[in-house]
Amino acid sequence: MKYFLRGMVMKNKKKIIKILIILLLVFSIHELSFLLDKNTIGKGKPPLFALSLIKYKDGGSVVYYGFGYQVLRWHRAQLDLGVREVAYEIYRFPLYKKWDKGPKATTQYFDYQP
Repeated sequence: MKYFLRGMVMKNKKKIIKILIILLLVFSIHELSFLLDKNTIGKGKPPLFALSLIKYKDGGSVVYYGFGYQVLRWHRAQLDLGVREVAYEIYRFPLYKKWDKGPKATTQYFDYQP
């Protein structure tokens, strides 16, 4: 009986270690892709690891979804002045932003040439 219980404890430790390794890998993938996309959109370029799932017909606004985060691309144009600009915002799960709320007042816009 003593050896049986010792064997059960060892099996449970191995399972816990495997689960912790998997969780660490998942968190690492999320963090790495989030930081790379955050740096990319900070330069006014589209995200690398997020997929565009929702496109709006306002000239180029898009909602991207990555592994545990959301990227919003805002598009604004003043065609009479010949100015087109885009801005990006990034949010982590579960704090996704609804499109209807619009961009923040502090959002930085970049010149956009399609």
